[in-house]
Amino acid sequence: MQGLVLAREGEIGLEARHLPPVGVSLDLEVDEAQMPPIEHDHAGARAEDGPLELPDRRFEPVEAHEPQNRRRLAARNDEAVQAGELLREADLHDVGAERAQYTGVLAEGALDGEYTDAGTLRHDANSRNSGASDPLRCPTAVIEHEGRDVKRASIALACLLALVATASALAQKPSSNRSTGGAGRVFFPNPVAQLQDKSLTDEKDSDYAALQPAYREVALTNLDGSGYLVGDWANIRSVTGSQAFSPTNTFLYNRHDDEFEQVMAYYWVTEAQKYIQSLGFGSTLRPINKESQDIRINQYGQDNSFSRDTKDQLTFGKGGVDDAEDAEVILHEYGHAMQDSQQTPFGFGATVEAGSIGEGFADYWAVTVSNLTAPTPDAPCVADWDSVSYTSETPHCLRRVDEDLTYRDDLDGRVHHDGQIWSRALWDIRQALDHTKADTIILEAQFDMKEPTMPELAQKTVDTAQRLYGNSARNAVLGAFRARGILS
Repeated sequence: MQGLVLAREGEIGLEARHLPPVGVSLDLEVDEAQMPPIEHDHAGARAEDGPLELPDRRFEPVEAHEPQNRRRLAARNDEAVQAGELLREADLHDVGAERAQYTGVLAEGALDGEYTDAGTLRHDANSRNSGASDPLRCPTAVIEHEGRDVKRASIALACLLALVATASALAQKPSSNRSTGGAGRVFFPNPVAQLQDKSLTDEKDSDYAALQPAYREVALTNLDGSGYLVGDWANIRSVTGSQAFSPTNTFLYNRHDDEFEQVMAYYWVTEAQKYIQSLGFGSTLRPINKESQDIRINQYGQDNSFSRDTKDQLTFGKGGVDDAEDAEVILHEYGHAMQDSQQTPFGFGATVEAGSIGEGFADYWAVTVSNLTAPTPDAPCVADWDSVSYTSETPHCLRRVDEDLTYRDDLDGRVHHDGQIWSRALWDIRQALDHTKADTIILEAQFDMKEPTMPELAQKTVDTAQRLYGNSARNAVLGAFRARGILS
């Protein structure tokens, strides 16, 4: 059957207190051949690499939310959903044990007699997992699309699933203001940096003896109390393998477990956002990506990860060392989401120089947060653990933020290479000022600077330092950009 039944970007789930959750996922997964061109293909990309090119996607996905006010429904309340934006029934084969995070995704026809046009399907706004009191209604009409009927039984089954999931979710849903804590096991930030052992290798995801001292049990904060890794600042939207679940919020896994990378991503994204807010962003200063960041773990079969500004989600690959095993890969990708969120409209830009700034800032963000949270001796080395799979020299580094490159002499149009000019300037600012002042200046300067050149954003950063902290900070920032040849 090819009739259009359910809207994409939602999930229907069946849950019972005494049974593990069973879900019918409607979030269509994309294999490697279907992936769109990647906006930020950085985590596994070295300075000499060009952008990763992939075949065009075979379908057009739904934009699931406004980036700064997200709700995972494919249309706003009572707006028509175009037929091309709906899943076909054949796509419902993708079934997994996923939490019904967002129920109420039944596409209810605007019924007119026995038939209705598939292009007029609408979301029932009352069917969200929001405590709404209005019942979710099951349509009884047959929907015709391209000359083929969708049987009433199919629609009725989908509606029944939605009704059960909605009732269950409402019964078990934590209060909207609830934020709970838990425990998790992570790398802190990664085994090579933590143990200063450059002989460590992936060993096909083996949890071998030499890695054991690298584990650290940490507090997981801001969880929503559902038993899943979903919280105020991060949510694990989709995974390959088992999804982490604990009724006691205790997530103690090892790297051979699929769930380990999920815990890593949740912890490090949450800690990054807490650090951002500690600087005043979201209180005395404008917020930066102050939302629950969508994260997909081990969804990409190659040794690469990326942030997609068109979807506002982070995706982590599993080639070589699984990318989300390295905190600095996670933080790098989150850095891109931060920059994207600081622009109106959402997205930092697509020019080569803006891309270079983006890569440089993301590398800097990875090391500044990592060095603050889990200091290691060689702080300027980015992603020491992930890079063991594709580097032979030591120390193993994806890139460094202390390279001696200049804007005048070394700019060559490769974003990962040129980004090292920008990251070095930011690193020097951090060295000249304390991390609090440096990071506050750097982040504040990025607002409303879509597609800047390096000199443009450098001057904005100098002006921001003057405004926030006066002449001494201004001179330190100016000196760092002059040393890189970005400003004269």
